[in-house]
Amino acid sequence: STPPSRRAPGQGGGRQPTLRGAIAQLAVLSLSQSLRMPEEFSQHGASAAQLVREHQLEVFAQSFPAWISAFAVLYCLLAPVAFGLFIWLAVSFGLEIDRECDVPLHMWTTVVFGSSVYDLVHVVLLRYICHHDPSGTRPLPCYVRFYIALVTLLDFGWLAIGIHWVRVAESCRETAPRLYLSAKVYAVCSMVFGVVVGVNAIGLYTIMNWMLRNGMLSTRDAAPPGTLNKLKVVAFDPSLKEFQDIPECCICLAAFDASAEIRAAPQCGHVFHGRCLGNWLRVNRTCPLCRQDLTLGPEPEQTGREWRRLREAWA
Repeated sequence: STPPSRRAPGQGGGRQPTLRGAIAQLAVLSLSQSLRMPEEFSQHGASAAQLVREHQLEVFAQSFPAWISAFAVLYCLLAPVAFGLFIWLAVSFGLEIDRECDVPLHMWTTVVFGSSVYDLVHVVLLRYICHHDPSGTRPLPCYVRFYIALVTLLDFGWLAIGIHWVRVAESCRETAPRLYLSAKVYAVCSMVFGVVVGVNAIGLYTIMNWMLRNGMLSTRDAAPPGTLNKLKVVAFDPSLKEFQDIPECCICLAAFDASAEIRAAPQCGHVFHGRCLGNWLRVNRTCPLCRQDLTLGPEPEQTGREWRRLREAWA
């Protein structure tokens, strides 16, 4: 039967969608791209660790909608303010474009306008300059990450230059007061907004990821107690194909060795550090890599030739 929370309108018994729920769903799509399956990423060159990171983002977004909604609300509140400041800067620039200024605020404002245009077309530039499709599933190449980081640093650097110029300006506040004030407020607020949004986005994921790795998170999708003890302990053998293909735990990114307990998923044969997998099972019952339910045990139709070979090697 259809769960009450997912019944279509008219079926009865379902909860009406709330604003917080809608925001959380938007955040889920934005943060995790949750409609993409692991096989799709794998076919486009994603590593096992990247697949696990995608899975973690989905779990965070689906299990903690209040946290994600709070971040989304913060962004929705800051975006109109930033747009209003930009319009104020543009109007002030147009009214005082011919006014003298002892610092190059007119040039600074022109570059800000150009940067804003870039923000609107950066997807096209990534496609044609970096030959990368931002909407695809292929992991970001190093040169694309470098390009994005460079542009971000240039944006923040230009804002810092604007703050310095309005601080040292002497006659500009008298000859072009509107441009001076709007540039000062825009530069300072844009810098603060960028730091706040960036720190919240990165910090939220970092904190939750740290809590996940240390077993401090628990959700209603967690595996039943004792699930980890039912998973087979695997002896580390670097000659096995599985350890050669994925030589590190995809959760903590530390290399496998004989000093740490290693557990294998019963259906798919994927291996992880026992401690890492135990902390993961407190949040989600599925395999971090392929997302099969680890509480069901190996079924005949899912236990293929590869798993039988692993059982013989590890027996």
